[in-house]
Amino acid sequence: MASCPGRVEELSAFLDGELCADEELELRRHLDACDVCAAWRVQLEALSKSVVGSLRRERAPRTLANRVGRLRLPAWRRGDIAAAAAAAALVGAVLLVDRNDAGDAAASRLVDDHRRLVSAETALAVPSSDPGAVARGLSARLPFQVAVAEVEGAQLRGGQDCSLAEGRAAYLQYEREGERVSVFVAPSLTPAPSAEPCRTVAGVTLCTFAGPRETVAVVASRPETAQAFRSAAWIVGSP
Repeated sequence: MASCPGRVEELSAFLDGELCADEELELRRHLDACDVCAAWRVQLEALSKSVVGSLRRERAPRTLANRVGRLRLPAWRRGDIAAAAAAAALVGAVLLVDRNDAGDAAASRLVDDHRRLVSAETALAVPSSDPGAVARGLSARLPFQVAVAEVEGAQLRGGQDCSLAEGRAAYLQYEREGERVSVFVAPSLTPAPSAEPCRTVAGVTLCTFAGPRETVAVVASRPETAQAFRSAAWIVGSP
């Protein structure tokens, strides 16, 4: 394994819990035999904790592994751990510079998607007021299973699959007191939840909430309305 260049993208997916069972088992066996990838794992875990601890409100994007992987490094040897740390620190510094712009852009995209999807011209791919039917329709379209709940005082209008933060997401639409509310559910989402999950973006409220497997983003007119939908949906697991 001395010539292994480091399976950075797979390691990033592994640390994010995105590998299937067979892929994870194969990578674990590789890690047991490969000092290079074992070192990469340590560095990526340390970098992730450092970035999250420093930023608090922003989660490192999945492009981090790709950017590290594109760096041209010399052939790996056991003594090259310092080079790995330097490369990771370099990418981390770039991330720190860009975090605010990236978070604002992601929030703006969410609000733009909300406005497009609640418009009268947009038809939902799974139109139904039955939470079970919407959950089954979305789970068939996505790489994960999603559960959908009834929300007191609101009517479910349906849902569809969509792309969000470089990954797949479930979208749900409810109507409450004449207002259409958007709920996005994904295994990973930017901006990440914080101690103050709600913010005003382009005249509406965007709230993000963390769950055991997912992040839920709700777009509504007011924080009180968005808070009512924080448990509207969640990820059950892989199909």
